[in-house]
Amino acid sequence: MSSNMWTIGAAAVPVLGLLVLLSTGRADGVDVPTRVVVPGGAGETKPSAGSLPSRSESDAARADRRTDDAALPGEMGDWSRLAERIATDRSARFQALNHLAAGRIPHGERRNALVAWLRATDDFEVIAALEDVLRDLESKRYQAAPADEAGLLRAIESGTSAERREAVETIREELLALESVRLALRRLAAAAGDPEIARAALLALSRSPDEETTRFLAERLARGAESDPDVRAAAANAMARRRGELASATLVASLADPAEDLLVKRFAASGLAIQEPSEAVVRALVGAYQGELDFTVRFNAVASLQAHAGRADVRAELETIFATDPSDDIRALALTALVIAGGDVERFVEAARRDSSPKVREMAASLLGTRS
Repeated sequence: MSSNMWTIGAAAVPVLGLLVLLSTGRADGVDVPTRVVVPGGAGETKPSAGSLPSRSESDAARADRRTDDAALPGEMGDWSRLAERIATDRSARFQALNHLAAGRIPHGERRNALVAWLRATDDFEVIAALEDVLRDLESKRYQAAPADEAGLLRAIESGTSAERREAVETIREELLALESVRLALRRLAAAAGDPEIARAALLALSRSPDEETTRFLAERLARGAESDPDVRAAAANAMARRRGELASATLVASLADPAEDLLVKRFAASGLAIQEPSEAVVRALVGAYQGELDFTVRFNAVASLQAHAGRADVRAELETIFATDPSDDIRALALTALVIAGGDVERFVEAARRDSSPKVREMAASLLGTRS
C-alpha cells in the first residue's frame, strides 16, 4: 500500500499478506467498506490512502467545501441531493464522472465524498471508469507539483493554505531528500496554527528515512508535546513506518500509556510489526491485546504478534488467543499465524474446522489450500 496510513510497511514479513482476508478495521479504525456520506453529517467518507479522518471540519476543509459548491455545474443539481441522484440515476453517475475527469471538482473533501458515492453504487462499469479517472487526476496532480527546491520552498513558506497543503502532499521524492525541505516540513508539522497542514507535513516526513526525522517524530509523540489529537495520530502514523531502536521504544511507550489517544495506540500496535521482536515489543503487544477495550487496538496487536510468531512465547500466546478470543476475526488471524509459523498445524486446522464461526472454518480451508 502506498502512503496508506495504517500500512505496516513493505518490509513486513510475507505472513501479513494474508491479513487482507481477515481485516475488518484499519489502524485508524475506519471500516474497510467505503461509507457513503450524506452532507450534513449523516456519515463520513473513508479517508484516502495516507490521510487521517478529521474529528472536526477545519478552515481549510470549509474553504474546500465552498470551492466545490461554487465549481459544481448547474446541470449536476443541488449538491445536497447529489448522493441520492447518483444512487438512483445511472446517467447522473456518468455525468459526475465527466465533471470529475474534466477537473471541475477540486481536490478536497467534497471530491472524496463524490468518489465514495460512486463507489457505493456497486456499478462495475462506473467504478472501473472512476478508477481510470482517479489515476489520471492523480498523475496530473503530481506532474503539476513544484519540480525544484526553490519552487517547493516558496509554495510551502508563502503560498495560500490550499497551495501549501497541495505542495506538501505532492512532494517529489528527490526533493524530500533535501535537508532544507525536511526542515521546512518539520516547521510546518510543529506549528499549532494549521492542523491540516501539520498532518500533511508529518505524513510527507514519513517517507524520509533519515534519523533526524525519526527523532523529530519521537519528540512530537512525547507526552504533552502535541495537543491536537489528529496531528498526534499523524505523528504516530509516520513513526509506525520506521524501524530502529528509537522508533520501537517510542511506539512501545505510546501503546503502554493509559492516557494515550486511541488513534495513536492503533498505529503503535500496527507499527510494532516491523520492529525487532524484543521482550519490550512482545510485552507491549500482549499487554495491549489483554488490556485494551478498543477492538482495533487489540486486532492490530494480534496482527503484529503474527509477524513475530517465530518466538515460542508468541506462538503460545497466539494459541491462547485462538482458543479463547470471542471475536471470529481475531481467532482467524491467530489461526493464520499459527499455521504459517508451523508446528502442530493439523491440530490447529482440526480445531478450526469445528469452530462455531463460518469465517474461521473458511480460513482453515483456505490455509489448507495454500499448503497443498
